[in-house]
Amino acid sequence: MSSKDSAEFDESNPEEIKEEFKRLKALLKSEASKNTKLATDLEQFRALYEREHRKYQQVSRDYEVEMEKRDRQLEKREQEIFELEEHRQRLLTNNENVKSEVTALNQQNRSLTEKLCTVQKQLLEERNKSLPNPVGNETALFEAENKVEELKATIASMKAEVSRLLTTNFDLDDRAKQLEAELTKAATDQESMRALIKCQQTDLENSREKIQELEVEVHQLNSQIAGDMPVAAKGNSLFAEVIDGKDRVEKDLALLHKKHAQLQKDYNRVSKIAYTNSMSNSISRDGYKLQGPTLSVFKMVNSELSIRLEEKMRLIEKCHVLEDAERKNVIKFAKENPADFNIFQEHLNSMV
Repeated sequence: MSSKDSAEFDESNPEEIKEEFKRLKALLKSEASKNTKLATDLEQFRALYEREHRKYQQVSRDYEVEMEKRDRQLEKREQEIFELEEHRQRLLTNNENVKSEVTALNQQNRSLTEKLCTVQKQLLEERNKSLPNPVGNETALFEAENKVEELKATIASMKAEVSRLLTTNFDLDDRAKQLEAELTKAATDQESMRALIKCQQTDLENSREKIQELEVEVHQLNSQIAGDMPVAAKGNSLFAEVIDGKDRVEKDLALLHKKHAQLQKDYNRVSKIAYTNSMSNSISRDGYKLQGPTLSVFKMVNSELSIRLEEKMRLIEKCHVLEDAERKNVIKFAKENPADFNIFQEHLNSMV
């Protein structure tokens, strides 16, 4: 009841006192009904907060489990990449050795061919000289023919070896082309990952702007709770503070719900990125993917994603701090207004 209302009736007039009493009784009944509704709403808000908090804790646990699983997969992939890189280096070394061996065999083949021509020429000359000395010529001819047969056998063996080495060389060339195609694909994947990282950077900037907006709202709530506005300016009603408290609770719960929704969205997006990253960078031992320069690109992308995830975790921790600060401010408000708080609490107990 305000001072203005007190001056509107004569305290010596019983009828006016009775009317004022009825009015106050009706007002008290109305305020009691409002307080009952506020108490019910407060319990509902508390239950909603507990549910959201449990969901948030479950999401955090699932997030940690997913990150541990992803870390194990990344370690396994890095080991496979290391082994495949060693195998690739061995293939390149073998390819160079085979090329050198083929060159040497080709040179030897030309030398043997020239030698065969020389022997055939000598054999023809010996045959032309066979008439004066038949016995000696026959012996020389027999030896020359044996030598020719040996040379033919050696040449045939060398031709077979050259054919085998050429086949191996062709296989290695095909393998080299396959590796070049895989490196080209890896370069394309690298560009895709860069685009994904750029998108993540944009999302991170948006998240930072949202955090700044939330900090401004929290600062405004703290200013209201700290009593920047005089209590008298809000009216002399006993339950004005209760209504203000209800509004603050609704704002706090809306803010917490907004924070939870944003964190849930960030978690789902990061989990999807981690899953897409692990699937697009999965490596088969038979396919020999992500080799050579792709290994460094893979590690760079993994490092940047890890940094993004750490920043998300820091944002979550910051939200925890803001939540604790809001709770402390509500407690501080109750301590600074003990009389009104006790009256309100007694009234609630009587209603119960």
